[in-house]
Amino acid sequence: MRALLLKHIGLVAAALVACLIAGAGAATAQDIRIQGVAPQKTAPPYVPGAELVVATRLIPPFVMDKGAKGKTPGTGELEGFSVELWQAIANETGLKSRFQVYPTLPALLDSVRTGANPAGIAAISVTSDRALVMDFSQPMFRSGLSILVPAGGRPGLAVFASFITSDVLAALAVFFALLLIPAHLFWFMQRGRKEGEWLVPKSYGRGMAETLYWSAEAMIGQASATAKSWYGRFLAFVWKAAGVLLIAYFTALIATTLTVSSLRGGIEGPADLIGKRVATISGSTSARYLRELKADPLEFDNFDQAVEYMLKGQAIATVYDTPMILFYARHAGNGRVKVAGSPFRTEDYGIVFPAGSDLRPVVNAGLLKTVENGTYQAIYDKWFGSDNSR
Repeated sequence: MRALLLKHIGLVAAALVACLIAGAGAATAQDIRIQGVAPQKTAPPYVPGAELVVATRLIPPFVMDKGAKGKTPGTGELEGFSVELWQAIANETGLKSRFQVYPTLPALLDSVRTGANPAGIAAISVTSDRALVMDFSQPMFRSGLSILVPAGGRPGLAVFASFITSDVLAALAVFFALLLIPAHLFWFMQRGRKEGEWLVPKSYGRGMAETLYWSAEAMIGQASATAKSWYGRFLAFVWKAAGVLLIAYFTALIATTLTVSSLRGGIEGPADLIGKRVATISGSTSARYLRELKADPLEFDNFDQAVEYMLKGQAIATVYDTPMILFYARHAGNGRVKVAGSPFRTEDYGIVFPAGSDLRPVVNAGLLKTVENGTYQAIYDKWFGSDNSR
């Protein structure tokens, strides 16, 4: 009996120990999930002296093609802030490299993430999502997001989009709802009766079609049909009086909306983009931000496509990184576009590497040297002016 009791106690103890171990294991797994797991290494070994093929993409003023005649864009000699910065880093560290141009940001990131290219530089925002699958250098540029809108008079569709506010939509909904009230009352009281030359049909569909038309006419004081019964005339009188007040209210609302839209130029900041169609670049932090903002982002492969779509009136604005917005507004878009409001959502750019890259500390050291010896500032001043700060 005693042996049997000891056996049961042993089984219970073993079960408790197993539960404790499982709980500890679960806690450990949870701790790992909370702290984050380092991305799996995808970087090829760094061989000093070997030529590096660095991924990039055309994005003025960071990477631009000098436009050699007869050559496909991206295959000629490159220039720009990121190009000169990488060349300065290479000079400091003795790296040998050449550039490989990709058509889009997702293509560039994929090439680096998979290890096809040992590094990538352009205007790449450092984000938590990207840091989970690849490595970044020290920040090489402080940026943010800005809004670009058409200069001067806005295209018709853009004006219409800025006019259709939530207040206007709510007022229109109330207006159509109010039309239904007298229409139903008049049909209920007059259905099947002939009022002079006007016969209100008994069927709901045809009857409502007649009385809705009468309701709209009566509200503006132009009803072509008049009821002969006292209650029909009373209803018509009340509705015509209410119509005068409603028209006055809607006129004031529309005038106020147009005035505010004119004074504000339509867009002042991110809050004015909510629910609006906005052009941006696919795979960018600006596209993700617009989705979080509850705007309606239209994503394009390059910045020029996004701006042209906006200028056709098919988007109310273009949102993208501040340096590209300012550069475009001062050069290719001068006179056609303008910057709305101030920059927002500050972010850093970095040089990207495959996870676990041995090249990253080498590039970081070179980048810091360019900052310390003044080379970085000289390159920055050349492309963005000495009145700007990093």
